[in-house]
Amino acid sequence: MSRLWVPGGGGADRYVEDLPRCCRGYAPREEESFACRECGAVWEAVRPPELDPCGFAGRRERRGAA
Repeated sequence: MSRLWVPGGGGADRYVEDLPRCCRGYAPREEESFACRECGAVWEAVRPPELDPCGFAGRRERRGAA
């Protein structure tokens, strides 16, 4: 799966394939962000949402008379 990038000033998330042609070569080599040396666009990697450690996984619900 291709990584998602968002423009530094805000905007829609884009996959590497959807970045401007001049920016595509820089994206796979970067982890956090990069500035295209040709057009000057700044891109930031979209991080997956962090899971809540206190979430519902493993939690059991008690059922019965109240």
